[in-house]
Amino acid sequence: MTGKKTRMTMELSEDLLTEVDAYVLEGKVESRDDFFEKAALAELAALRRIAIDAEISLMATDLDYQEEAIRIAQEFAVADWGALSRESLRKLERAIAVTLDLPGQDSL
Repeated sequence: MTGKKTRMTMELSEDLLTEVDAYVLEGKVESRDDFFEKAALAELAALRRIAIDAEISLMATDLDYQEEAIRIAQEFAVADWGALSRESLRKLERAIAVTLDLPGQDSL
């Protein structure tokens, strides 16, 4: 992340700081600052995902959204089925027959 950096002070348990320092010494992170900046970015990303998931879950109870989704699916249903060519259907039939070990699969 770029931009102006601001100095801050934190209080951490000694155990936590010792573990972070071990990763710094092993070269797995550049510095304590690098570690905590990456940790903050990861936590912010997780919180953003949670917020997005909460918004998406509202769609499950939004009747207007549900009606619109059904309408769109119905409009594309014909085009979706049309996209399945005769050869695609033959391949699908063969795959099902092989998966289910059905007799006569060689004639498909």
